[in-house]
Amino acid sequence: MQSEVRLLQPPGAWSPWVFIPGIVGDVATTYEHLLQRLDIGCSGAIGLDYTPQLLALCHCWSELISEFAQLLLKHACPLTQSRAMITKTAAANPASASQVDGRPPDSERAALDMSETCVEGLCTLKLVGYSFGCRIAHAVSCLLKSMGYSVCLMLIDGPIGGPIGSFEEAVRANSPHSLGGRLVALLAAGGDGLVEECAAADVYVASEARVGIEVIQEASPTTTIVQLRGSHQGVLKASNVAAVAAVLAEAGGIQTV
Repeated sequence: MQSEVRLLQPPGAWSPWVFIPGIVGDVATTYEHLLQRLDIGCSGAIGLDYTPQLLALCHCWSELISEFAQLLLKHACPLTQSRAMITKTAAANPASASQVDGRPPDSERAALDMSETCVEGLCTLKLVGYSFGCRIAHAVSCLLKSMGYSVCLMLIDGPIGGPIGSFEEAVRANSPHSLGGRLVALLAAGGDGLVEECAAADVYVASEARVGIEVIQEASPTTTIVQLRGSHQGVLKASNVAAVAAVLAEAGGIQTV
């Protein structure tokens, strides 16, 4: 069975990077050249792909975003998962708690304290979207921020909202049963309960196609916008990837290589 999660670089405990591709192409191919330029180091990086198994679980856009958020937290924020496991274990087995003050032993308290920093903002998820993936990255970021997580949102030449674009509409019309066609159908279906008030992105990289740039300027006026030469398809290719890497590295607090 095809997995929705790709391990792009071994994940560490803090500040993981998460990459979401466009409507065409898988995450490893989309970000191949960019990942070679980013010194992600011990933070680690994962990619989220679109699979038939994932899309079969969803009937609307809000369900898709919820599924992606759960995948992200499961694989990119292991300390949060550890905290939930420790809390559950302590509740089921009170005898494991400290005999002095009723709290968990030192090792468990330390794990709880460490995992709590992910929610308190010391652990910042670095979320990168390209093309159609900007829609998903933005919506997932909004959902996670509403839950109290710290997110650095970096978008590359894609929309965060607004009407379905002509290319997206063409994909749905010409290939309704493809992964891309099903993604656009889910977008059109919308859904209740989706939180999208936290619109601010940290940085937006635009090609000469300026895909979705008007929406980002209106919805997120504090976003740093960097305009590059070249086409939408070429923004992550050899001629531009060094510039994109420099912008993302600065926003994410790392170096380029």
